[in-house]
Amino acid sequence: MTRGADAKTVLVCDDEHALREMLSEYLSERGFRVQEAEHAGAMFASVGKTEPDVIILDINMPGTDGLTALRELRVSSKIPVIMLTAAGEVVDRIIGLEMGADDYLAKPVDLRELEARIKAALRRQDFVGERDTKQARMTGTVPFGTCQLDLDGAKLFGRDGEEITITAM
Repeated sequence: MTRGADAKTVLVCDDEHALREMLSEYLSERGFRVQEAEHAGAMFASVGKTEPDVIILDINMPGTDGLTALRELRVSSKIPVIMLTAAGEVVDRIIGLEMGADDYLAKPVDLRELEARIKAALRRQDFVGERDTKQARMTGTVPFGTCQLDLDGAKLFGRDGEEITITAM
């Protein structure tokens, strides 16, 4: 993990002080910048100031629970979220993932596995960002076999310049 200005920021949102402290220490030693939030309100305040690269979020917290916070976050953000919670039943994992979590781990967690999953979430986020950037630049006409594909008009033209009917697929 890169230290300094290129270090990725992890926001740990959990009401258990000892867990936040342990995760902060472990992840900091591995080159991450770590922010801590003891509840959803503090998480949203932190995200409003400096958007983290990934969020570790507990479900069972006083006030706004983690699933409600996740749903609110997903309205305006694509920050990768890893649920880290004592609710480890299959139905809990399914609900968390269906509501927009990128990953889901049950407590107690092996810190090496959590680190690996954070890195995987960051790789996926980087890949999506690169893909979105490339797609945003794709305009005009490009060769497609012996044809020309008009990206702006979503039309395909044969070698002779005649339009070839294509479907939305």
